[in-house]
Amino acid sequence: MSAILSQCQRLENKMKELQSEMRELKYEMIELISRTSLDKTRIKALENSCFGFRATRNSFISAAKRDIFGTATHEDHVMIAASVRYGIPNFGYAEFDAGLYRNGARKDFAAYERLYGLHPDVVRSIGEILLFRFGGLIRCLDVLT
Repeated sequence: MSAILSQCQRLENKMKELQSEMRELKYEMIELISRTSLDKTRIKALENSCFGFRATRNSFISAAKRDIFGTATHEDHVMIAASVRYGIPNFGYAEFDAGLYRNGARKDFAAYERLYGLHPDVVRSIGEILLFRFGGLIRCLDVLT
């Protein structure tokens, strides 16, 4: 009987240890998510504050329409010409470029889909979905600890 009680005591102690470790990991994860969120907010603010960056991202899509798809419009040529002083980037940036389609600023959704394989609204919603899932994970850890 004392062996069973001893085993139960060891299991209880181990469970308390694991709960303590889970609490520490939860707080570490919350801190990392918070820091990452703050960094993303700062990056977004810098990106959005810089007209030149927005112009180069617009010119990237317009240049792809001109050079790759052969579907550039007069507006695309104007965007390319306006951003020459900033340079045309040679890399994609799906998340930022999706924001160029907000509030009807750009209407050439087909060009975006050909470049990135998804509609810009889908790309923007992916971040929201991930945030929702991490939020659920944190709530789950709250219940367990």
